[in-house]
Amino acid sequence: MPWITAVMTFLGALALAGALITADLIRDWRDQASGRWTVQIAAAAGTDLRQRTDRATRLLRAIPGVARARALDSAEVQALLAPWFGAGIDLDQLPVPGLIDVQIEPGAAVDAGTVRAELGPRIPGLSIDDHGRWLDRLVTLARTTLWLALGIVAVVLGALVAVVVFATRAGLTAHHDAIELMHLVGARDRHIAAEFQRHALVQALFGAAGGALAAGLAVVLLGHISSGLDAALMPRFGFGPGAWLGLALVPMAVAALAAVTARWTVLRRLKDMP
Repeated sequence: MPWITAVMTFLGALALAGALITADLIRDWRDQASGRWTVQIAAAAGTDLRQRTDRATRLLRAIPGVARARALDSAEVQALLAPWFGAGIDLDQLPVPGLIDVQIEPGAAVDAGTVRAELGPRIPGLSIDDHGRWLDRLVTLARTTLWLALGIVAVVLGALVAVVVFATRAGLTAHHDAIELMHLVGARDRHIAAEFQRHALVQALFGAAGGALAAGLAVVLLGHISSGLDAALMPRFGFGPGAWLGLALVPMAVAALAAVTARWTVLRRLKDMP
């Protein structure tokens, strides 16, 4: 039983870790991209890109509901392109558009399509990337993954209950004569159940502790590997103190579930015995 419990705890803890990471990822995406636009001013021959970008910035600031509109300077644009083109790129050799970072006031009813239709004729080459549209798709995918991870946790817990029930019934069968003798000398059902409960608690706690430790090491390893990846949307595999505390409580929760299941199984079986 300890080995089976360890394996199930390892799988369940990894699924729980994935759920926690996904929940943090959803929150971070919403915090970073909610109410944010990226306005692009395409480069065009015979026009001054900087002049058109500055004019678009002024017009955006004048729109009710826009909290901030700021044109990105050359250093910021180079930093954005560095992961793909390397550091120190010459922006004059690339058709890089002018970029404007726009922050919408919380709760403001500002529609990107309306703003695009209004400013497009006045600023040639203007386009608006509303982060909320692609963010909704990513959040939907992340939430599906979150529910899938929680479903895996539920399946693992259900399998653990089945294993404990099977092991407890096997123990009752193996000690059937001894249990009947205890009944004859006046032992109560709850005392017999307490012995099986204590045995299941110790065995499950031992196995679950090993499984949770292995899962924690796996999370640390993934965090170490992912720390070297430079990707804006890469999920962070590191945990905060609260998440680590949650994983630390997994063995105790698994052991408690095993103990309660064992006690319930024994009491039900003893009712059928003479």
